[in-house]
Amino acid sequence: TFIFIFIFIFFFLMIRRPPRSTLFPYTTLFRSTHIVLLADEYEELINFTPDPELVYYIKMPDKGVCASGLISGEFKDTSIGVYAGSSVGKIVPSLRRHSQPYMELREQLEQDDTIALCEGELRFIDDYTFDNFSQAACIVMGRPASGNTEWKNRDGVPLRESMFCAQR
Repeated sequence: TFIFIFIFIFFFLMIRRPPRSTLFPYTTLFRSTHIVLLADEYEELINFTPDPELVYYIKMPDKGVCASGLISGEFKDTSIGVYAGSSVGKIVPSLRRHSQPYMELREQLEQDDTIALCEGELRFIDDYTFDNFSQAACIVMGRPASGNTEWKNRDGVPLRESMFCAQR
């Protein structure tokens, strides 16, 4: 029996206790700040060109507006990213009266220098993603606007019509 008790105690002394955190092996896997890309993935990333079907424009040369943006998402839940360099129109009084949240966003973008005076025109200095088409159209045009009718593809077809055609 002494040998049995000795083996029994020895056996339990040999068992290691578990680490303090059961997540330890997993948390150390994701601490790297570097991303490893294969050469062809890297080439694809740096040579990215958006699908021309997803690039839309607002052009109003008489008002100094010439903007382009890339759409993403589903039709009724869509964002649009307006490209840096896009020129924007001056704010008209009706934007203050009828679209106060858009007015506040426009002022915030100007304060943050996302929109700034560049070569005598107000322009987007950085790309900026808007929550919806109308929000982007109002900010770009400086007045209340419907994004579904103001944003047009390269053929001049309004977003609303081209999106409905694409969904059929």
